[in-house]
Parts: sequence; structure tokens; C-alpha cells
Amino acid sequence: MQLARFLNKLFKTGGFVLIDANLNKYIIGSPEKDNPITIKLLDKKLHYKLLFFPDLYLGEAYADGTLKIENSDLTEFLDLALKNLGRNRLAGTISAGVFLKEFVNNVPWVHMDIAGTAWGPKEPSYQPKVGATGVAVRLVYNFLENCK
Repeated sequence: MQLARFLNKLFKTGGFVLIDANLNKYIIGSPEKDNPITIKLLDKKLHYKLLFFPDLYLGEAYADGTLKIENSDLTEFLDLALKNLGRNRLAGTISAGVFLKEFVNNVPWVHMDIAGTAWGPKEPSYQPKVGATGVAVRLVYNFLENCK
């Protein structure tokens, strides 16, 4: 399967198990857990859609149930994927979410990065040149004030 061969070239840190729509099992990278993250593709079209347009089809497949994640959750899988795509510096929010998840047990929670984007390819003219923008602080404050 071309998707599995491609993913094996990308994943140098950690890994997961990929089960395609034909029920073939592939070890991607080097899973570090006894019970590794398992990704099941339930639609044969995903074999190529994820190969050519992963940013478009991964979220869609997860949302519509044609991609299942077992032994973990979407947050941990995305953290693993981003570590292997060389975008660690730009993936601080997902890494922070994985870190916070370790301390909340089974309590429902949400990680909101209200400081806004601090790093990116270019800054809009209305944002500061360095550091976080804080663009969502007012939004969250107004929301909480009006929830009384």
C-alpha cells in the first residue's frame, strides 16, 4: 500500500498501526507503546485521499467515521504526526493539549489558546511583530461575562 510506504518514510519518532480498508495491517514507524495507536481506514478511497491530500481528508474521515482511532485519541495522534512532520515549533497548542490531558483524568476539559497565533509564516499588519496577539482574550471574557 503506497500510503503505508509513504508514512514509514515520514515517521522517525514513535509510530502507530495502520489497518487499511482491506484489513491489511501495517506498522508505521516504531510504536513505543505495548498497545500502540491504531488507525483503521474503513473506506478504500482513503488509501489515496490521505496519500495526496491528508490535510483535507484526515479530519473529514475522522468526523464521518470512515477513519477510526483506537488505543488513543485524535489529540495524541496529531501530536505524534506533527512531531514527525518537522513542524514542532508551530504545533505548540496540540502539544500543550496533550500535556494538560495527563492531569485531568476523566474530567471533561478544553484547551483554548486565547493568546492567538504567536508563530506563523507571515504576520498581518494589524498584529505585533513579535509574540502572541491575544486576539481571543476579549472574546472569551465577553462570553464568560454573558454566561451569568
